[in-house]
Amino acid sequence: MRLPVVCVLVAAASWPRACALGDRPLAALPTGPALPAVYRRLRDAATEPLLEIPAPTLTGEGERTLAQSESMYFSTFHWLPLVNGHTGYAPWWWRHFAWDLQRLPDAPALRTLIDFTAVRWILVRRGRVAPEEFARWEALASSTPDLVRMSEQGADDLLLRVRLPQRRPWAQALAAGRPAPGRTILGTPLASLAGTAHGRLECRSIAPSVSPGALLPVGVNLENSGPGDWPGLGSHADSAHLVVLRATWRSAESPGQSPETTIPLPRDVIAGEAFDFVARIDAPGQVGSYTLTVTLEQIGDPPLVAVANARLAVEVR
Repeated sequence: MRLPVVCVLVAAASWPRACALGDRPLAALPTGPALPAVYRRLRDAATEPLLEIPAPTLTGEGERTLAQSESMYFSTFHWLPLVNGHTGYAPWWWRHFAWDLQRLPDAPALRTLIDFTAVRWILVRRGRVAPEEFARWEALASSTPDLVRMSEQGADDLLLRVRLPQRRPWAQALAAGRPAPGRTILGTPLASLAGTAHGRLECRSIAPSVSPGALLPVGVNLENSGPGDWPGLGSHADSAHLVVLRATWRSAESPGQSPETTIPLPRDVIAGEAFDFVARIDAPGQVGSYTLTVTLEQIGDPPLVAVANARLAVEVR
């Protein structure tokens, strides 16, 4: 008796959805002559990485996820290495530059993308982005000599050839699969910066207040004006000499309590680079008015006195 009853229940549950299938729109993916001309052109391109806009995200919004699947489908016509894609198991290092992907076509974010992926082709299709975003990509191509437009002016597909060199060979370091001895995962030497580190640290609170024990989003801007790179992206097993942020909370009501949090940098910071990201800092568990002090430190080394601290007034309520 159980089997017929189960079959009836399954049929009853699925019948409304099955009836609604006829009302759903059908989509046909182009093949042969219907294939957009830009993909036929990419067939003859050098076998170097391609990024299609919109870029992938870690959050997996519906429209962006569908766009990544479409990029993967079209890659079967040109077979270039693809920065796009969607999976439940993103590479471990993906989150370290996902913020930069979302800021494209920002020029510094493009620089970071090149360092991480060695991308050499960028494709922006007018129908996949908002008109203002397409216009921003066109403006970036016009103002950047090493971003060469390969498609005609006014075309629906903007194909860009990236000739900007990598500042650091981060893509090769990631491809190696393991860090070299005495270096970060991205290849920066792990050594003391005492006496040589110079720069600027600025922070701004993105939220006006925070709940007890919640995460406070803080915008961080770092500028490395010293002669050497700051090692930031390392492993928990070997954290010596890594540059980190240390957040300290001080309360006027409880001066003896100063909870601290260590925030790793998303990546190494190149000499001469200004770099910004969002840090999420654990708030104290008690309500009150706090002063949040953020300092730049190097684990196991003397203080980096040439980089000033940043202070914020934060309400925990």
